[in-house]
Amino acid sequence: TVPLCGGIPEAAPYYQIGEMARLAAAQLDGTPKFLHVPYLLAEEARKALSRDARIRESLELWDRLDAVLVGVGRPHGGAHSSGHAAVTPKDPAIDHAAGDVLLRYFDGAGQRVQWKEESSLFAIEPKRLLKVPLRIGAAVSQAKAISILGAARSRMINALATDTSTATHILQLARAG
Repeated sequence: TVPLCGGIPEAAPYYQIGEMARLAAAQLDGTPKFLHVPYLLAEEARKALSRDARIRESLELWDRLDAVLVGVGRPHGGAHSSGHAAVTPKDPAIDHAAGDVLLRYFDGAGQRVQWKEESSLFAIEPKRLLKVPLRIGAAVSQAKAISILGAARSRMINALATDTSTATHILQLARAG
């Protein structure tokens, strides 16, 4: 298992990407690879770290992925925002975003929504992600239904792990157009 982005400076367990990689590897009887870099970096730092042999080893695995498991973030801005200042970019360009996958934002129709610091993001590029045959999104809650639908329409996910209530709400939204 290998992380698809750098670490996020939040204490909540669901933000601990290295620990998630370790736990997934243990469940799959595999070997975890780690990516000991922050999720946002200045361009010079990102380029330098990408050349480091240990980091490069993990990044090169991104071209050999058969499947990924990614979280689907809820709508950005307004009453829907999570309020996690360290995670959520402060950029009006994404205030109308329906959600995100690896901080790659999109609207409800699945169209990408760019934000000003996106080039600083240390994460798998969307083109690379779309080459992975199985892209499983994991998300639960009716509030995330539009986010999940946008992620599917963007093709960033092509499979879903959720509960029955969320799935029912997604289908209702999709049928409503």
